[in-house]
This record gives sequence, structure tokens and C-alpha cells, in this order.
Amino acid sequence: MAQASTITNSQGSTLPAEKVLASSAGALGIQFVAQLAIGLYLARNYMADPISAHASVAAMHSGGLDFLLQKLHYWGSAVLILHSLLHIGGSVWFGMYRRPNGRLFYASLLLLLCSLGFQLTGNVLPFDRHGVQTAGIEAGIAARAPVVGGMMSHLLLGGDTFNDGTLAIWYGLHRYALPVLAIFALWLLFGGLKQLSAKPGRIAIWVPLLLTFVLTPPSPLGTGATSADYGAFSAKVSWYMWPLHGTMRAFDGLISGGGWIGAMVVPGLLLAFVFALPLIGERVKPLVVRSVLAGFAVVLLGCGLGFAGSAAPLTGTRDPAADVASSSAPGTTVDKALAAKGLEAFNRLDCASCHGKDAKGSASAPSLLTTWKRHADADYYMKYVRNPSSMRADSTMPAFPVSAVSDADLKAVAEFLRSPK
Repeated sequence: MAQASTITNSQGSTLPAEKVLASSAGALGIQFVAQLAIGLYLARNYMADPISAHASVAAMHSGGLDFLLQKLHYWGSAVLILHSLLHIGGSVWFGMYRRPNGRLFYASLLLLLCSLGFQLTGNVLPFDRHGVQTAGIEAGIAARAPVVGGMMSHLLLGGDTFNDGTLAIWYGLHRYALPVLAIFALWLLFGGLKQLSAKPGRIAIWVPLLLTFVLTPPSPLGTGATSADYGAFSAKVSWYMWPLHGTMRAFDGLISGGGWIGAMVVPGLLLAFVFALPLIGERVKPLVVRSVLAGFAVVLLGCGLGFAGSAAPLTGTRDPAADVASSSAPGTTVDKALAAKGLEAFNRLDCASCHGKDAKGSASAPSLLTTWKRHADADYYMKYVRNPSSMRADSTMPAFPVSAVSDADLKAVAEFLRSPK
């Protein structure tokens, strides 16, 4: 890889960091090939319909070769995300985005996007409660974006909310669309390695595969989802989306309803910056590039630690916790006149833009028509609207200060929510 624009020492020898990154790129490609092959093998026993999906994955968990390969496929996907992130971070840090490394750099970026896409779409395939609810939550976050958000969510879900047909869409992305992109990225990657006469080291290839195969626990699998989970938003965020949930909630605190900026614009800017590096890298000092990368990393990690709350467990069922009902009897002493004002306020305010007209639900947020069965206290709803995380630490709902919802409107909305529908 020692060429005009590469990093060399005073004797003209290739720096160790460059060799490590070449080995890492090759290992990344071979791990992806292994993941694609294992996925094709497992697909023969997977049934992509809401009735059979959970049972087919549970059968893989029962033991034998399918159990070992399914475990490797799940955790291997997680390893690929971490490996891709570390590889791209190292490539940026050591300037390996300049000519003649641009092709290899772009291939690595595409493989990172593929690994995230595979993990995100694969999470719903077992069709357990966590997978179904998180799919609805992520689509709901996409729906917050202005202009294109509703269309994006509708395409992901195949309707206004999660439904029986959603699984087929996500499975199609997982089995067909993402592999095509991954194969293109692998073509770029191996071509780039050949162009640079670089070979991946054996240790970099086999150690991650062996560790993933031998040391990891079974992949998580919870209770099978039901139609009640289609409109529920109680699941905790998965680890790979944890920083973005943190930035979403941080921006919700800064700008009412601005969570989509943190969840979509901030990572979008980071991705655009990194994709532009091969084009602008010769004109931008390495210190500036490193500073920008470090700044984004600090923002994402800081927001995750400060605002995201706890992530879903890495193993086990990951079933969402049951919502604890309030102690008072549902619907007692409801002020019907105030509840009617609350319905009017609900539809007039930003409440309806997420939860739908008359609180019937949408892709952005669940239906609130049955919450009165679990929470009969108006005080609960008032506290939740003002500061959702104070009532449920992992809530993705933005807070609504007095400037957004007056005390009078809030009291009326709370009365509407606690009244039988």
C-alpha cells in the first residue's frame, strides 16, 4: 500500500497503522461474506409471516447446527457494527480516506450502513414483543421528520401503523435489498485491496469469528408478539440505536418536537461529512478532520449517557415491562364537560399530530383510547405530558412545557385521557 499519498516513515516503509487497517478491511469483507452465507442457510427454515415467524426462530433455538449458526449470525452482526465503526474511525484518524484509498474507504462506509441495516431489520424477524415494538418506535421516529417523514414511515410499515404486512417488508429488506448493497460494497472493498496489493491478516479474520461462535450466549428471544404490540411503544431501545435516542431526547428538550433533528439530522451530517472526506481530504488538515470526528463522537456519546436512559438487555427475553396501573378505579368522578374540552384541546395542540385525531394513534405514537383502564389519575397524565421521562425513563415522547401546553389545556387533556372511551 506504499504509494504517493499513503503514510510512510523516513525510510519509505509502510507505517504499521496502514497495515493494520488493510488487514482490518479484508477481515471486514470476509466476515460479511460469512454472514451472508449463514443468512442464506438459515433462511431455508424461517417463515416470514406473523403466525409462524416466532415459532420458526424458537425452533432454531432448540439446539443443533441451526442453533449455533443462528447465534453466530446474530452476534456476528453486532461484531460487524463495532468492527465497521472502529475501522472507519481508524481510517479517518490516520488519513486513509485520501487517494488511492478512496475506494476502500467508501466500501467500508457502505458495509457499516449494511451492518446497521441488517441489525435493524433483523431485530423484527423473530417477531417477539421487543422486535415488533421497536420496529414501530423507529418508524415513529422517522415519521416525525417534516415533509418526508410520513412517507418514510408509511413505506417502512406498509400502512399508517405496524400491521400484519410489515414483517414481509422488513424481511424483504433484510434478505434481498441489503444483500445486494452488501455485495456491491464487497466488490468495491476486494477490488480496492487488490488495487493496493494488500492482504488481510489471518488473525484479523478468524479471531472475531471464533470468539463470536464459541463465547457468545444465545441470541435474545422474547415472548411472541400479538396484535396488541403493533401499537405499543414500551420497548427499551436496542444498543445500536441508543446514542440516536439520546440525541433525539436531547433535542426534544432544546426544541419542542425537535427530536427528529437529533435522531436524523445530526447523524446525517456526520455521515455526509465522512462521505465527503475522499473528495475534500487533500484540502483539509488532518487535525480539523480529527476534531470534527471527535466532536460528533462526544455529542453522540454524551447525549446517550445523559438522555437515552437504559438500553434493552443484550440477552434474554427483552420483553417490555408491563405498564403499572394506578390504584384508583378507572373512570371515577370524571368531569365530562372538562373531558370534552380536553378532546378539543388534544386535537388543537401538537398531541394529535403524533397520536392521531381523537387519540386514535398513528405511525408516530400509540393510540391513547385505552390508557384510562391503566391510569385513572389526572395527575399522572399531567406529569407525563410535562416531563415524560419522569414517569417512564425510556419514553421517546418529548416534554411539553407551559409555553407549548397551558396549565388549563393540560388539565382538560388529562381529564379526557382518564375518561372511558
